[in-house]
Amino acid sequence: MKFLIHNNLPKLPELLADCGEVRIFSGRVPPQNELRNTDVLLIRSVTQVTSELLDHAPQLRFLGTGTIGTDHVDTAACEARGVEFCSTPGANAISVGEYVLAATLTLANRKQRCLQGLNALVVGAGHTGSQAGAKLAALGMRVRFIDPNPTLPRDNKEFCDWSALAEADVISFHVPLLKTGANPTFHLLNADRLKLLKSDAILINASRGAVINNSALFELLARHDKNIHVVLDVWEGEPQVMTELVPHVEIATPHIAGHSIEGKLRASYMLYEKVLGKFPALQQTKQWCDIALPPLPKEVPWQTLDSGLEMQKQVLQSISRVYNIEQDDQSFRAQGLTREGFDALRQNYSIRRELSALKIKCRASNANALQAIGFGVELTSEPA
Repeated sequence: MKFLIHNNLPKLPELLADCGEVRIFSGRVPPQNELRNTDVLLIRSVTQVTSELLDHAPQLRFLGTGTIGTDHVDTAACEARGVEFCSTPGANAISVGEYVLAATLTLANRKQRCLQGLNALVVGAGHTGSQAGAKLAALGMRVRFIDPNPTLPRDNKEFCDWSALAEADVISFHVPLLKTGANPTFHLLNADRLKLLKSDAILINASRGAVINNSALFELLARHDKNIHVVLDVWEGEPQVMTELVPHVEIATPHIAGHSIEGKLRASYMLYEKVLGKFPALQQTKQWCDIALPPLPKEVPWQTLDSGLEMQKQVLQSISRVYNIEQDDQSFRAQGLTREGFDALRQNYSIRRELSALKIKCRASNANALQAIGFGVELTSEPA
């Protein structure tokens, strides 16, 4: 059995090494000469799986993507050819939630704005939206969701309609890109809905670029009608971005919100398990513990502070020990404005850990709040 695996699925070649021939490809398009005799193709979202690509893979029996989104795969074409398809929902949800957390704190602290008690609106109540909502709630925000058909239980979530846009202080998008069906998401945030945003709102898109009408967003920001603080990790038409929009975006990154190493490893292990489920004759020889990463060696003491701006600053300082979102923004502006540069930043993205890798030494009274944000904790009885 032959496996063709994208090189941005870490440890997956090692997981499958005992199962057959493993070949690795990079970039957006798998080589045709490799596709011809491939049984299992394992990809990331940069690879567009079309009827034409499938025509070059006559032996293909299983296709897996290490992403929650599936808009890059022609699932009908797969079904017509008898190719089983799977995705990895939830694998990178923690990473995306932490991106939203870092972006929100970075902009709030720039403006010396306390987030406690403010309103957050999360569009999409699936895996990534739920994680984003949990992180914002951990900051003391009131979090509401818009989702006509949530994939996860509604338990402990407050739902609302689009009228909530007018009072939202933070709006974060976490929906798949759907152009048809009962609930299409293409240009979900259009010119009319953009007009509802209040001044000083933080707008974040870490789902798919075309969920927000980028041209309408540019027109709104260029007119300076409202002082909207925009964070875009995804762009309509990427890897080619709307370059005239970039100067109006306060945090701009090249579709890397979900790119923590833990998220990629979870996707790899989920694909490994699904391959084994598809082909029962294969023997499982590896476990999650074989690829899981240890915590970071350095522990950080926590200074006990009241809630408010000083607490926000300390949280962001701790986050920055693990993930510096401003560094991603600077790299994007320097290198990511071309198709080649955008892809290179994603392909060569440095290893980024999740917050749980950082152990914070704190008193028991602070532990729950820090764990809700995502940090690992170690209790101490010493004065903080």
